[in-house]
Amino acid sequence: MGFGHRVYRKSDPHNALIKAWSKRLSDDAGDSQLFTVSKRVEQVMWREKKLFANLDFYSASVYHFLAIPVSLYTPVFVCARMAGWAAHVMEQRQHNRLIRPAANYIGPDERSFVPLEQRK
Repeated sequence: MGFGHRVYRKSDPHNALIKAWSKRLSDDAGDSQLFTVSKRVEQVMWREKKLFANLDFYSASVYHFLAIPVSLYTPVFVCARMAGWAAHVMEQRQHNRLIRPAANYIGPDERSFVPLEQRK
C-alpha cells in the first residue's frame, strides 16, 4: 500500500500535493527525518520496482506531523474517501450493474480460534 495505482500508470497526480504538504509540515516541525526517509523509500521503490508513490504514502507523514494518533489513521483515511465510495455506489445503482474490484484474496485460509472469554 502507498505505491502504484489501479488507474494511473506513471504517477498519481495527487502525490505531488500531499508530498509538498509533508515537506512543509516537516520543515515547520523542524524534523526532516521522516520526510527524508519517505523520499528515499519513494526513490528506491521506483528504481527497484517501477512503482510510484500514491496519495496514501505521504498521507502517513502528514498525519504524523498533524499529531493525529496512529490509532486514528485508518478512520481519517476512511472519512477522506467516503464521498468517492458513495459516488461509486451511486454509479453502480444508476447503471444497474455491480462494479467488482479486480482482486482475488490469496492470503491464508480461515483459522478457528477460541474467544478470550472461553480460554482457561
